[in-house]
Amino acid sequence: MGEDAEMLTLEEALACIKLHFTEPEGLVAHIESGLGIDDVQVQVLKVALRRLHIAWQEQDLVPKHDVQLLWNVVPRLEKCLFIYPERESEISSFLMNVSEWIEAIFSGPQLSEEDAITLFCQHIFGPPPFCVDLRFGQINEDAVADLLTALDTLAQAWKKKEHISKLAAHAMISVPELLMSVSNLFSGAEKQRLQDIEQAMTERITTCLR
Repeated sequence: MGEDAEMLTLEEALACIKLHFTEPEGLVAHIESGLGIDDVQVQVLKVALRRLHIAWQEQDLVPKHDVQLLWNVVPRLEKCLFIYPERESEISSFLMNVSEWIEAIFSGPQLSEEDAITLFCQHIFGPPPFCVDLRFGQINEDAVADLLTALDTLAQAWKKKEHISKLAAHAMISVPELLMSVSNLFSGAEKQRLQDIEQAMTERITTCLR
């Protein structure tokens, strides 16, 4: 599969990803319409996403318009699980594969010593991350405010930029999956608050990627 990816040009890979993630003839749109999943095209998509991973592996900045292709794919597939419960196994398998392949795109080379120190210190000395509180069924409103402020700042900073931070793009792409994974931990007013946070973050991330 790695050799297949290297034979594909980056332009060809991006065209394939755009087709299957954003266009009516693509895999995601077909699933949303209740059509079957073409295994051959799934493999083609896998190769294309692998090619994008190779291209971005050493990059700190990545094209904003290419990140847009990956945004909101997983939530769209999640909705299909509820629309077509009789096809849960098939759609769930595709969803897990796509999620894994997108995640791999943002993985980089082995951490440098400096990056490892920064990462370790953030977790030891820094405030509890937003996601940690969520996994314990708690909403840290200070963290929410910080995140929304950061997204507003990035939206302004990225207005005229064609290339954006790969690290920040990775975090943005991960937001919907994170919030969906913890939604069953909340109920009542807290669940509504989580939905409000999701909407606020989704709107801001969409603005960031324009």
